[in-house]
Amino acid sequence: MELYKTKRPKRLPKNNHTYFYSVQFPRANSPANEKVLIVPFRGFTYYDVKEFYELQSECGALLKYGIGKGLSCRVKRIDGEEVKASLDSEIVADKLRNLTNDFDALNKLIPKEIKKADLSLWFDYEESRREEHSEDLFQEIPLEQLSEEKFFMKTIEQNYPGLAKTINKDYKKFRKNKPTIGLV
Repeated sequence: MELYKTKRPKRLPKNNHTYFYSVQFPRANSPANEKVLIVPFRGFTYYDVKEFYELQSECGALLKYGIGKGLSCRVKRIDGEEVKASLDSEIVADKLRNLTNDFDALNKLIPKEIKKADLSLWFDYEESRREEHSEDLFQEIPLEQLSEEKFFMKTIEQNYPGLAKTINKDYKKFRKNKPTIGLV
């Protein structure tokens, strides 16, 4: 009998669902190597998604995001975000829009009032949005009680709720598996 390091899932993913994945190209030029693409995909097999986006990179289809040709990628399924709908449905489009905003993804939609040619306005818009949220954060917690750890945690939770949820889930999984990997 062979021992597994990780437990098998209690229920296997279904083929008739649309799953959302984060795709990152770590060897791409900055800022493309720091951000992810959030993509919907029909099916649950990780390797199919990885192979598809590496092929897209090889063909040069991702150059508009600053991702060069022939780069390898990391793919991670965003758990709890699957939808029982087709790829072209309105439900999937709405979910994708929310996730790209939550994760501050490369493929996030630019507001209509900002022309695509003038991306400096887009960065100014994002910076002003973040400043408004950070002012709200400091009203909740007095600065004397705010440690660096709490500041980062609250900033991520407020600006990127999807990312915060994923980090929290990974942390819980790490804490649960701590005794089995010998970090007690």
